[in-house]
Amino acid sequence: MSTNTLRFGRRSFLLGMFLAPFAVLTRVVHAARKTVKSTVKDATAALVKEDGMMQKALKYSAEAKKAKGRSNPSSVCSNCMQYSAAIGEDGKDILVAGKPVGSCMLFDAGKGFVPANGWCMSWYAAPAA
Repeated sequence: MSTNTLRFGRRSFLLGMFLAPFAVLTRVVHAARKTVKSTVKDATAALVKEDGMMQKALKYSAEAKKAKGRSNPSSVCSNCMQYSAAIGEDGKDILVAGKPVGSCMLFDAGKGFVPANGWCMSWYAAPAA
């Protein structure tokens, strides 16, 4: 066996040992950020309206069934990678006007709240938990 083969193997092994924890940490962080603590008052105040410039550009709709350009019938905010469900101090979903809401990373840097059954053209399927 040549020395180059051993060095490459050792480098690959060490690099893998270094990067493996980051891969696991990424999954843990993603799972941890799928919920955000809030209150009904704060979620109501930060509810994203459909008439903003960013919302129009993303074809955002508070009701996925009414969204223009939506081709996947199962795509809604609640199963999007950008969405984090809002939960109260009691650990239950926060409801605004009787519907569950959550924060969206696309609106106001994650401080904007959208209904779970909303949709926009930036929808991307969240990885299975």
